[in-house]
Amino acid sequence: MLQDPSFALPYWNFAIGGNRCDICTDDLMGARSSFDLNGISPNSIFSQWRVICESVEDYDTLGTICNNTETSPIRRNPAGNVARPMVQRLPEPKDVADCLEVNMFDTPPFYSTSTESFRNSIEGYSHPQGTYDPVVRSLHNLAHLFLNGTGGQTHLSPNDPIFVLLHTFTDAIFDEWLRRHPESAVYPLENAPIGHNREYNMVPFWPPVTNVEMFVTAPENLGYSYEADWPARPITLTEIISITVVSALIVVAVIFSITTCAVRSKASRMEGRQPLLGEQYQRYDDHDRHAVKTQSVV
Repeated sequence: MLQDPSFALPYWNFAIGGNRCDICTDDLMGARSSFDLNGISPNSIFSQWRVICESVEDYDTLGTICNNTETSPIRRNPAGNVARPMVQRLPEPKDVADCLEVNMFDTPPFYSTSTESFRNSIEGYSHPQGTYDPVVRSLHNLAHLFLNGTGGQTHLSPNDPIFVLLHTFTDAIFDEWLRRHPESAVYPLENAPIGHNREYNMVPFWPPVTNVEMFVTAPENLGYSYEADWPARPITLTEIISITVVSALIVVAVIFSITTCAVRSKASRMEGRQPLLGEQYQRYDDHDRHAVKTQSVV
């Protein structure tokens, strides 16, 4: 779009595990304030940023819309939600690897209750392996909730600049999934939420473009790529047992082959050392000893 190959958007790889926000420093997105655990350090430029569209209750009850009025500063307290211990940590690298292994893009009812759905797994309403659990929050959702502040509230999260970095990485995971699962037929043909069926047009683009047309990797449809290293899928216990059994069988086969060759080689050498005439055959000297003494011997 910009015709500038040097332009790039950074991303935050939030799948590092632990309870530390590695980009929450004054050099990057703002450290924690020493005076307010829920605030951003005054040494960060982002401490001056203000939240807009904060009064969601008024918008819902009065039917008004956000008028861009600035309110409170950005709030952030990574890993500080003591009431929900499960959101006091970041996703693990294994979670990304597991999510990329989910084969189906989405499954009925095409909602936050879907199971075995990559879409629901990357959003974070399911276990990374795809199994739905109403208690679980993982990957994208867990990263938001971990921030525990402006970034953890749906209607306010775009106010925190970390939002862009978090979603750029989420998009990168989706792009990698598309690269590994290129079959467009996995995109729902019907019964998806309004506007999300395979052949429906995407809003608000003009000229019209369908969902399935954009269901390809970023280099194909948008002209950019992601520079990311993806964690390898860990080996399961079943795979470890299978590898061990196969390796043991190979070792036994090799030992058997070596032993067989050694036995055959030894037998061949022993056969080569045997005399041409065995003990049961008459020898020339035996014939001479038993010959008639009057018979001439040459």
